[in-house]
Parts: sequence; structure tokens; C-alpha cells
Amino acid sequence: MLTCKVCGGSRIISTEEIDVFVCRDCGCQYSLIDVQRMTQGCRTIPESLLTRARAAVPTPAVASRDFEIVGGVLKAYRGQALDVTVPAGVAAIGDEAFKDLKGIRSVTLPDGVTEIGKHAFAGCERLAEIRLPAGLRKIGVDAFGNCRALQHIDFPDSVAEIGACAFFQCASLQSIELPESLTRIDNRAFVSCVALQSVRIPDRVTAIGEAAFRDCQGLQSVTLPKCLRTIGRSAFINCLSLRSVTIPEGVTEIEIGFCAFHSGSELQSLWIPDSFESWDEEAADKAFFLHVLRKVSLPRRRGMPDASVFPNAQVEYRDKAEEEQLRLQRRRQGLCEFCGGAFQGLFSKTCSRCGRKKSY
Repeated sequence: MLTCKVCGGSRIISTEEIDVFVCRDCGCQYSLIDVQRMTQGCRTIPESLLTRARAAVPTPAVASRDFEIVGGVLKAYRGQALDVTVPAGVAAIGDEAFKDLKGIRSVTLPDGVTEIGKHAFAGCERLAEIRLPAGLRKIGVDAFGNCRALQHIDFPDSVAEIGACAFFQCASLQSIELPESLTRIDNRAFVSCVALQSVRIPDRVTAIGEAAFRDCQGLQSVTLPKCLRTIGRSAFINCLSLRSVTIPEGVTEIEIGFCAFHSGSELQSLWIPDSFESWDEEAADKAFFLHVLRKVSLPRRRGMPDASVFPNAQVEYRDKAEEEQLRLQRRRQGLCEFCGGAFQGLFSKTCSRCGRKKSY
């Protein structure tokens, strides 16, 4: 136990200043050297090293009284710290627990938290970093809406549900690595994430909700999963930088909603896999604006649309044997076997063009 020379108290704490410590009982201030001497067996601080503390004694970074916790649910945060560590024992972040706390910069959630409630961090405009724990399963509706400083988020593999509008208008969010445990992306989940450049949809996702990525104006590439069956209306509308869409091998049919890919003139390339079986020309035109496409690749077999369907595009009909040969050639060259793109970095296993994982 460290003992204060002036009052004999033992509540000596660190402050927000580097290498400065304060006795909470009387306000005496000590340097790092003072504390080191105390830990080396000297029970009190030498008189010559004591200085009076400032009039206002700083509070700890986070105190237990700052949290309202009921039955393992964090109901509200009432502290003043800008970097918050939620205490152990919390199992869920309640609805609106941190809502509109505009000064908060970072939050660390403890292991054991399985759910983040509705609007939990909505309006935390300066929140730049959030640590999500292993075991988290659900992110609620509008959980991080208008967190405009949030640039990146790491999802644990346990996340199975991302609610509607969960990351609405996270304008600085540049990259996301969605977890493999995810099976659905809900309506408007990433609306107006204008800095988002690429997204890879995990293989288990079967549905992308309405307007899920609407107005993501920086989004350039999307990799769709092979289990996908439904793309909601306006899912990628006004993604003005989106240039290509690839429907992966294994997909036989997709229900694509009205205006799903109405992205202006930038969307130029569409790739249809050999496994694709169903093509509804009217539905496809409403989803893609077929007249703006400049390049279309599709398998050469019965049931595929005629080249006249794409009036302004260079249409490539692929032979399956030729496709397999091309994939082998790309593998030998160390490129992505699907699109021919390069893998970023010396140890990267993600294609820089289509976002697929390296499979060889």
C-alpha cells in the first residue's frame, strides 16, 4: 500500500497528465520518481519531493459510479472520460446507453458482451474506435448511426445479426470485414457510408436487405456470396463509383429487387457464372439499367440472353473448358483465378479487384 506523507491516505491515483500522480484524500501531487521510490520499499514520500496538487483534482479515467448497470445490462454511461472501458461482468449494452455522447473517442467492450442494443452508440460523432468482443452475436437497430468518425470496425466471427440502419451515415467508415457467421444484411444497414470503398459479402449470407448499401458513393467493388438468393430493392442504388458486379460460381438464381444496382453510368461490367440458370430480361433491366453496361460475360449455353439485350456492351460468351484453362493460367501467374486481379501485399490473401479470398 502506498502512503501519502501529508495525510497518510492510501488513495494515490494516476492522472490524465503523463507521469503525474495525486492523492485523492488531500490533493498532494507526486512524480513518477516518487511512486517508484514508494514501490521499492519506502512507505512514504520524501518531504523534499512533495508539491501541492492543482486545485481541481482529476478524476480517474473511468470510475464504477459512471456506469448504470442493472442485471448485467449497461443502461447508461454518465462519466466524463473520452476513452471508455466498460467493466467486466456486463453482458449487454442497453438501448441508447451511449447515445449522443458526442465527445467519446473510443470504447472497449469486455468479453462476455453478447448484444448491443438499439441506438446504443447513435450520435457519438467523435467515436473513432470500438473494440467488439469475441462472443458478440447481435448488433441492434441504428446501433452506430451517425458515428461519423468511425473509420474501421473488426467484427468477431460470432456476429450473426446486424440490425437495420446499424451503421447509418458512418461517413468515415472505409473498410469492413463482415464475419463469416453472418447470414443476412438487414435493410439500410450501411446507408450513406460514403467513404466505404469495397465490401466482401460472406459466403453464408443469403439475403441483402433493401437499401442496404444505398448512397455508398465511394464503393467501387462488391463481391457477392455463392449462397445469395435475394438482393433487396435499391440495395446498391446511387453507389456512384461502383464499376463492376460479379455473381459468383455456384449461384443458380437470384431475386434482384427494383433499382438494386441503379448506380449511374459508372456501373459498366457484369459477370454471370456458369451455374446461373434463370434470366428474366425485364427484371434484370430494372435492376441494372442494362443499356449502360459496357462489358458482359456469361456462359455459352441455352437460356442465356442474346447480345441484343445489352445494346451498348461488349458481350463475351464463355466456353466452360476455356474458362477452366483461364483459371489455371491465372493461378500460375499468382493472380486471382476469378477476375485476374493481383493480391495486395506480400502476405495478403485478398484480391485487390474483386475482394475474393485466395483459394490456392
